[in-house]
Amino acid sequence: MVPHIIGVDEVGVGPCAGPVVAATVVWPEDGFRKGLGDSKKLSAKRRGLMAPVIVEEAPYWAVGFASCAQVDARGVHECRFAVMTELAQECRRSLGVELPVIVDGDVSLRIGGCTAVVKGDESVPAVSAASILAKVFRDEYMVLIGKKYPQYGFGQHKGYVTAEHKAALVKYGPCLEHRRSYAPVKSVLLLG
Repeated sequence: MVPHIIGVDEVGVGPCAGPVVAATVVWPEDGFRKGLGDSKKLSAKRRGLMAPVIVEEAPYWAVGFASCAQVDARGVHECRFAVMTELAQECRRSLGVELPVIVDGDVSLRIGGCTAVVKGDESVPAVSAASILAKVFRDEYMVLIGKKYPQYGFGQHKGYVTAEHKAALVKYGPCLEHRRSYAPVKSVLLLG
């Protein structure tokens, strides 16, 4: 049997709106596949094509998130590590196997058998797959809330701080999807 690993990655740390989304994917250790890579470097079209392939071929996958309220209450870094850790542990419980875990970045999760790999989303197929799923799910969520709050343009900028997003924040104030602990949103709240 081909050895498998659990890849874990997250997206959405930098935006001032929307959730932090993490994904975990069980993938063959040497399972390089055309189309896998760092989700930030792939086009939206490529990510959209790869996500169903990953869902179909992975023996296990899951996506989790931390809401804006959680990010404001606990801090973005604590939230991102909590979500990634929970997903990796749930994966192991569901499979009943202590597969090794690889997380993208330079900080390992606080669970046994976990290794952090800088640029793992570029070099480790399982992490690439997790990166793609997390990005696709978060982008889809931002498009949905963009329909609920069309004045902010979430569907276009996905919650990142752009000139248009800043202008909308100033004009309309923050909505429930904004992280009040982030400087661009805080500054608008201080003005109001």
